[in-house]
Amino acid sequence: GGSIFSAFPGSVFGAFQQAKEAGSTTDEAIFHMNINKLVNKTIGIESGARGQLTALQKLMIANLQIVIRNAVHRAIQAGQNHRAAYTEAKNAAEFFTASAAQLLGEAA
Repeated sequence: GGSIFSAFPGSVFGAFQQAKEAGSTTDEAIFHMNINKLVNKTIGIESGARGQLTALQKLMIANLQIVIRNAVHRAIQAGQNHRAAYTEAKNAAEFFTASAAQLLGEAA
């Protein structure tokens, strides 16, 4: 567990299904993998390192997953494809992380 998809069952999957029905050809596994890579990259952790995170890092991941889920959902609802939804999610994730780092200081 611990992925955006286990934390929020159905919501990103539902957005994925909507995009697929609208003609997107992105494979679901690739879409999910890209989102998980985005979470790791945005907060600067290596793949497979989530078992060694601090409580604050885990909290940042949980909040970042919500930000990404919401951005993907908004983009898909607006009729965007997966590539555009990923871009929206990336922009939202970077904005959230920069804001959190500024507000929390070195702890983030």
